[in-house]
Amino acid sequence: MENSQLTTLSQNTMPACIDIETFKSMYYILKAKRDTDIKLYDDDKNFTFDDFKELNRKIYTKLRNHVYTTDMVNIVVGMKNKESISFGSWAQFCEYDWNTPQVVKYIVLEWTVQINLPEKPIPQEHSVRIKIGNDLTPNEVISLLFANGNDIDIEQAQSQMVCKIDFVNPQFCSELFSVVSEWYNALPTNGSRGKHRIYKWLAGHNNLITTLIQLLLLLAGVLCINTSYYILKDYLNQLPNTLQDIRVLSGGFLLLYIFHIIGKFLSSHVYNRLNKLQRPQTIEITKGDKNAHSEIINKNKKLLNGIIKDFLIALAVNAICLFIMKIL
Repeated sequence: MENSQLTTLSQNTMPACIDIETFKSMYYILKAKRDTDIKLYDDDKNFTFDDFKELNRKIYTKLRNHVYTTDMVNIVVGMKNKESISFGSWAQFCEYDWNTPQVVKYIVLEWTVQINLPEKPIPQEHSVRIKIGNDLTPNEVISLLFANGNDIDIEQAQSQMVCKIDFVNPQFCSELFSVVSEWYNALPTNGSRGKHRIYKWLAGHNNLITTLIQLLLLLAGVLCINTSYYILKDYLNQLPNTLQDIRVLSGGFLLLYIFHIIGKFLSSHVYNRLNKLQRPQTIEITKGDKNAHSEIINKNKKLLNGIIKDFLIALAVNAICLFIMKIL
């Protein structure tokens, strides 16, 4: 009797057939499981406050082509003094007083909307998350490695801009990526883009450059030994063979050691300057951003001039030794 009541109850309360699309829609909402696509952008663009406003306008222009029930905007602005400011709406972000000396390190913008899709009876959540800024310190890179442990996270962290879209409808995802890519490609490139490429190449080949300087000084030492031997040839010929060999070897080692010390000093000087090269400030929202941009450009210019100067000194020493050897 009890079993028959349970059977009757289940038949009255449970639907005979659950529509698969309804089930999938409810599953997406309950489990919050969506597909994700990520694109990286690293063309050294420059971002201003008006550029962010334009991006927001473009995204909402695209949203007007669809029916959406709710929309939310979250913005996080991280400063180089390890402070961060969070905004729960676009109006708060625009109304904030940005006339501050603080320097922006990164900015994260996220739009979350519930889209009504023709094939889905329940609105589906889609989100666009954009992170701009890649000025990571070595400690932050190491922390990211231990925290995540895969290459894609490090690659994202080192890219100037990352766009991540969580979606249910692939076509809508593609449309959003087109909006973001079109906006990014239209941005002006950093005014020092060409110089930054030089800085990036130099910083990436610091060991090669310092080794080259050391080799140039060692070569100068060899040239100096040959020149000294030519000058002292008559004096050395008057000495016994054993004593002559001792004088030549000891004098040669001494000269090589002196030039090795000079080369080590110059290469260390260049290495320190290479490590101080910085990427110019690409986000310009606050007054501090504009000041930091100018300061970094001037600092990099001085460092580059110093590197060229040290390299020319190494070449000049070789040229002088070679010239003296030729005229004797």
